[in-house]
Amino acid sequence: MNRREFVTGLGTLAAAGSAQALHGPDVRGVISGGFGQNVNPVGITQMDQTAPGAVMTLGYIPGSAGFVNTRLPSEELSVRDRWGLTNVRAAVSILGYFPSASPTIERVDVTVNFAIAEAPYFAPFYAWQYVNVAGQPVKSSAPLTFRTNVPEAASIGVSFRVRSPASGAVASGSLLYSVGGSGLGPGIYALAGPSPAMGGAPDWNQITWGDKAGSLARRDGRAVDFDYITFVLAPTHVV
Repeated sequence: MNRREFVTGLGTLAAAGSAQALHGPDVRGVISGGFGQNVNPVGITQMDQTAPGAVMTLGYIPGSAGFVNTRLPSEELSVRDRWGLTNVRAAVSILGYFPSASPTIERVDVTVNFAIAEAPYFAPFYAWQYVNVAGQPVKSSAPLTFRTNVPEAASIGVSFRVRSPASGAVASGSLLYSVGGSGLGPGIYALAGPSPAMGGAPDWNQITWGDKAGSLARRDGRAVDFDYITFVLAPTHVV
């Protein structure tokens, strides 16, 4: 499971500092001040249409906070010393869609809501989309990276449409997570369609990062049996 191979070809992610960080001194630490490791991020799920076994979940990949936060550029102080005292910025990368052998995701729209001071108190940025619905052209946005202050400066909203692996029935709904705070911390996350083996959400404890850019793998060596969209959240610079 190689860090370099996971981020290969992701120029925007490299620009955010994560690839450069692989060459710096070892400055392992714990982030404080609103952007710390959060293996169970708090979010909001709303279902518009339900179907047995048809779900979309967002999962944290165990151990991945250390993956994206093991090193920093050489001019930075340690994470503990630097970011406990300053305003932190997070680089959020959407790496793309990865299908399973039997795809179930029909549509995903990702919107980033940036906080503003006046009503309606947020400015939406329509960041990323995947569409594979019968009768429509297949569309998939390119990978991208954006940056935001943390915490309480941005949230990520996801609307989705997925099929049940068993019946083919369709479910739709939305997810909403803040960046930082009780929401998403440093690490690798995946928006996942249903796992046929689990009958719903994947067993995230069995998932790790893969050897190809943005890919996931199972710890037991078996094939990943669900579709997913990979996110990486990494601390970048201070302001």
